[in-house]
Amino acid sequence: MNAAAWGLGATVLLASIVEMVEALTIVMAMGMTRSWRSTLMGVAAALVALTAFTAAAGYALATWLPEAALQLAIGGLLLIFGLQWLRKAILRSSGQLTPPEASDAGRPTRASFDALQPAPFQT
Repeated sequence: MNAAAWGLGATVLLASIVEMVEALTIVMAMGMTRSWRSTLMGVAAALVALTAFTAAAGYALATWLPEAALQLAIGGLLLIFGLQWLRKAILRSSGQLTPPEASDAGRPTRASFDALQPAPFQT
């Protein structure tokens, strides 16, 4: 294996760990605010669905779809998203568009947090 393969493997591993931490945070939040039984049943259902989808999609991509078509589709999607991000960056740098962090319209206030009622504790 060369250095590029090791770099790709390390990058994919790091991205997977980030996603795992995000999913674990959501599961812990749901388990602590709702009930652990329904949370763990949801985790099990999600794992079954993910396994089935990955097996079906992986088989289909490996056997039925030519590699060139897959590269064309993914490249087109990357190009579309990249051009949208480039457009927003140009508009922001020219001052015609404000960054989403700069507007306080959707930001919660102290009064909105005080109005929230805490969820009842369930074991």
